[in-house]
Amino acid sequence: MQLCEHAKIPYSILPEQSLTEELLGEYSLLLLPEVYVIEEKTCALLERFVEQGGILISSGQSGLWNRDSTRRSKSSIAHLLGTGKSVIHEEYAANRWSAYLKNTGKTSFHGLLSCTTPPVSEHFIETDCQEDAASLLEFLLPCVACDFDHWVNWWSPPPGQAFHHPALVRRPYGRGTSYYFAFDFFTMASLNSFQYPKELFADLLALSELAPAIRNRTEIPDILRTAYFETEDSYIVHQISMLAKQFHGNSSPVSGGLLEIPEPVTEARVVYPFPMELSAEQENGCSVIRLPDLSLQQIILVKKSLSKRR
Repeated sequence: MQLCEHAKIPYSILPEQSLTEELLGEYSLLLLPEVYVIEEKTCALLERFVEQGGILISSGQSGLWNRDSTRRSKSSIAHLLGTGKSVIHEEYAANRWSAYLKNTGKTSFHGLLSCTTPPVSEHFIETDCQEDAASLLEFLLPCVACDFDHWVNWWSPPPGQAFHHPALVRRPYGRGTSYYFAFDFFTMASLNSFQYPKELFADLLALSELAPAIRNRTEIPDILRTAYFETEDSYIVHQISMLAKQFHGNSSPVSGGLLEIPEPVTEARVVYPFPMELSAEQENGCSVIRLPDLSLQQIILVKKSLSKRR
């Protein structure tokens, strides 16, 4: 959820028991944050979702366990993720950081991955790519595993030798694409001690050419919180500035950024804290609405085109 909120795209939580092919057809992106047990019925639904054009991002031990708590030799969705047999590495758990990430050069990344080798958390997964999959990131092992005989007196041991197994796998499948992080990416994204997961997630969204139904473009994603609500004929957007919370009640106006909607709209206006008509311009096939500054919060109403109403 933190990743989607930072990227300012709409999201919802789907209980596994509620999944149907029809329901998944309403989504373009599905996140699987270390879902240990993925049974046959769910595997088939995920396969059809990606095959029909969906984007799947999974991580760590997803599908590596059976219902009886026994370990599988490979993920139950390995054919979908483009991975092979898997081994969980925990021998560097005492290091704080169990491995480091290195770009393989198959694509470019922003942030820390563009200039250094950022770390991953306490464990990682050793696996291999299938022939039709690509490794976008690889692991570097720490120079030493800390124990009673080996230790360092300053933070975590730095990178040592290369470990030529993928850390991020991309596999085209049908009309869609799957991505697999061979470490606990989604837990790391919720921790302040790792500085790059949000940028890496944004890179994957751009790489996948994801076009959400609505998106708030902003240069201050950590200050601006954005929630979306949809009705039959409208989108309702609620923005809140977090400055007052961070600075004990003190605040100043911040930019509301842009709203991007990949379809025509008939009307856009601020309804709170005071009425204001907004204009929508067409840019690269999207309706782009420039939002006013806000001090604490504001609510925007956007009317869909008649052809897009339910």
